[in-house]
Amino acid sequence: MASRQRRVGCIVDGGHTDMGRKIENLRQIAERSGVFIVGSGGYYMDRSYPPEIAAKSEDQIANELAQEATSQHLGAFGEIGADPNEPELTPAERKVFRAVGKAHLRTNLPIFTHNAYGTGPNVPKEAGLRQLDVLESVGVKPEHVAIGHCDSLVDPSADLIKQVAKRGAWVGFEFARGGSLRPTKSESAPFWRSSTPGTRIACFYPRITPAAGRSICLRTVG
Repeated sequence: MASRQRRVGCIVDGGHTDMGRKIENLRQIAERSGVFIVGSGGYYMDRSYPPEIAAKSEDQIANELAQEATSQHLGAFGEIGADPNEPELTPAERKVFRAVGKAHLRTNLPIFTHNAYGTGPNVPKEAGLRQLDVLESVGVKPEHVAIGHCDSLVDPSADLIKQVAKRGAWVGFEFARGGSLRPTKSESAPFWRSSTPGTRIACFYPRITPAAGRSICLRTVG
């Protein structure tokens, strides 16, 4: 109940079955807390895939994901990620990304991805853009995709963020960093949202505290 009292209205869960997520647990948490919880579908990364993924085509996986989303009343696909120890998407990850894209086309559910920025030297700066490339290759429009963890990439130029935003996708990150925006009581979990083509406005939604309750728009990224 504390979450509800502190103005948490809805949480989108980023887990799925290959991560051990159980829908019934989400239902119980929602009922006991009074907070709406949106379940998500998909597969996390190659090392967590169930063995049967290797033998299935992307169309088979897409059909199953779409059916699961309908039967379990899911609201998104995510987190869909890549192994941090590989410089490229593995063949299995590429297949799953394409399958998730096709499942999106059948359900219109949004997609949010996972990037392992900041975890090691094998994660290229372009990782998020490559994910977007694969999703677009099956017909997904960028406006339905959030590229995750972009703030974890140490890049003062914010080049990745600008490129993702200019392509029309959402830029996801955890914290406002540096100077007076160091995350303390006002830690943020924002997405950058489209205003005009090629531009995003950074809107930070404060982590819920008794004093929270409004969003702060900082600046545009051209």
